[in-house]
Amino acid sequence: MAHKPERMCVGCRKMFEKSKLLRVIELDGKIIVDDKQKVLTRGVYFCRDKGCIAAARKKKALSKHFKRNVSDDIYEKLSEWI
Repeated sequence: MAHKPERMCVGCRKMFEKSKLLRVIELDGKIIVDDKQKVLTRGVYFCRDKGCIAAARKKKALSKHFKRNVSDDIYEKLSEWI
């Protein structure tokens, strides 16, 4: 059986198959969703659950990961994406 890569959701901190998660990256100074998961840069992964996005927002997970201030608008856009 082939190995399936796993990643941790920054909201609930549980491990899931990478393909089942939403990947968020910083590209050219903008925070975007990497829906194809192909861009070669560090990313943050979320469950496709609004509760996990809210938990990450409360912890300021994106600001910590990308080492810069990330506005709450980004979390709202992520909630809409799901």
